[in-house]
Amino acid sequence: MGNYCHTFGKDFAIIFDEWLDWMIAFFDRDNVLRHDCDFSKICDEMKESNETYYKCFTSIAKETAKQIEDKGWFDAFGTIYEEKVKTGYKASSMGQFFTPAALCDGLARIVADKNRTFTYDPACGSGRLPLAMWGQLDKDKFHYFMLGDLDPLSCKMSAMNMMLHGMFGIVERRDALRMTFFGGYIINEMCYPFPCAIPSIRVADELECRKNLELAKAYAPKGGDGQHEAVKIEPPVVEPKKPSEPTPQAQQPRQLSLFNLEDL
Repeated sequence: MGNYCHTFGKDFAIIFDEWLDWMIAFFDRDNVLRHDCDFSKICDEMKESNETYYKCFTSIAKETAKQIEDKGWFDAFGTIYEEKVKTGYKASSMGQFFTPAALCDGLARIVADKNRTFTYDPACGSGRLPLAMWGQLDKDKFHYFMLGDLDPLSCKMSAMNMMLHGMFGIVERRDALRMTFFGGYIINEMCYPFPCAIPSIRVADELECRKNLELAKAYAPKGGDGQHEAVKIEPPVVEPKKPSEPTPQAQQPRQLSLFNLEDL
């Protein structure tokens, strides 16, 4: 990516932001449906549109998969951001200091409740604390994450991190003090309660984010045991199906099992 920046004479921060937009666009829900939820087709189109961005994405995906297996979670985007993008001015003006991974693990172990169904972080940064929390949870049980941050780049990193880890929820660009909404992302919405073979991100307005949250509340287990109760939920307008393959169960662990890394 450094060579790519040099070739086009752009600052790394600009290229990093464009790369995040490129990934979000390709995993947009409508794009996923346009490809009939065929991950290999999406990868082919990704590679053809920008081979450098595609190589960077596959490297991140494979390393994230390895780190999830070894350590439970991995904030690849936040690590790159801290080392190559974040400036002293931005840190001081926005109070942007990311929590070290070891401290995130410690905090998650203290507060993690395997029967918890909702987690909210109004100043999520790259999503590091929610990722650590996710690493402590039972992946066979329902869990919904609500993340927010004022910095648009942080919201994009959190959205991609959530998608790669198989987490379900929303990321909102919001001023947590004034509660002003600037934009949002809905993450892996087709995995619950109607699972499909591929994760997704969708750019959404405030009303759409609220609707997604209400759907999650309706689907969330009752009684604190982490298990689902039967609830009536209206199906989406387009329900992705692959008749030739068995449909995965909504309670299966997410992680990166949704990706076939051999296709990358």
